[in-house]
Amino acid sequence: FYLLHSAPRLPRVPTTVSMSLQLRNDQTRHNVIDMSPYCNSSAYHNSSPHQAVMKRECFTKLNHTLQTDDFAFVHGLGIQGSLCNDALKAAKSFLHDADESVRRSCLTKDRARRGYSPASTENFASLIGEEGPNDVVKKYRVGPESRGGDPTNGTSTLHQANAWPAKEVWSNEIASFFRSTTEEYFEKICIA
Repeated sequence: FYLLHSAPRLPRVPTTVSMSLQLRNDQTRHNVIDMSPYCNSSAYHNSSPHQAVMKRECFTKLNHTLQTDDFAFVHGLGIQGSLCNDALKAAKSFLHDADESVRRSCLTKDRARRGYSPASTENFASLIGEEGPNDVVKKYRVGPESRGGDPTNGTSTLHQANAWPAKEVWSNEIASFFRSTTEEYFEKICIA
């Protein structure tokens, strides 16, 4: 799960889900992807040919949109809009509004899996075996934490502690909102 903030020279992304869904011109309409063929409760139990076609169309449109435009607006995930809006507010408060010291308190050795990565310090191209310039984007990553009784219990790089902002550098109220909202959104998006 990533929270991303593009550099000012790149196009700005709307700050709320409702704003993104209100975009109705031809240029952006094709970037809106309905994920309900994968994410609604009946999709899990429906293996009909019609459902398979809907899933394939969804996959094809999402893949094409990401390859041609580098972004997509998705809906139909089964996540309440209020939680999506809160997650966007939390991301904005961390990636845009907070002082750099707040973000830097979340630096980790393994930034590819957890914590904050400043702009221009990584590049996606290297992950897919290509060369390219570093990405002009700030990133904050969270993932599943190791839990008691978990067989991986710290042995897997996928299960490790998340890096949360230090209380010494960010107000407790904002830090608590950021953490609780991010954890709740991460939990819901994993189920979607």
